[in-house]
Amino acid sequence: MVVFKYFYLSQINSFKAHILRYNQSLLCLFLLKQYSFLYISPQRRENTSAYLNAMTHPCVKVLGHCDNPAFPVDYETLAVGAKENGVIFEINEASLAPYGYRGDTRANNQEILKYCMKYEIPIVLSSDSHGGGHIGDFTCAAEFVHEMMFPEKMILNNDIPRLKMILSER
Repeated sequence: MVVFKYFYLSQINSFKAHILRYNQSLLCLFLLKQYSFLYISPQRRENTSAYLNAMTHPCVKVLGHCDNPAFPVDYETLAVGAKENGVIFEINEASLAPYGYRGDTRANNQEILKYCMKYEIPIVLSSDSHGGGHIGDFTCAAEFVHEMMFPEKMILNNDIPRLKMILSER
């Protein structure tokens, strides 16, 4: 098993945006190039469309929290859109850890990884720590991607220069 390297957000210089509506409205809340839901819709088509529209924005580089079962999406369509737009997926520790609050996200994360492998889209593992206790810890996420036999070369935590390059493109 590869030892995953921790990295600091200050080295990545990025921002986080939350989808507010499915018509491409964005609110940039703080720095972390990631895209995640505050609230959209229980409708798969609308949520998928929101992500696809967001991916066209040049600042969106990482799709985060798209494993949330409360907001269904079409993962293959998302993967195709991500590939076309140079966007990567985040696999979130807080979603897969026993203390997670999003419910059972394993099936959704399996779908994400399946389509990332199919379309050769790299991923990044994230702690999604909202407090000091889990910063930089993505133990459950790392175990999950290994269980799914996700290729090491596609896990960008193992190649910080490549991650920085991807985040600087577009």
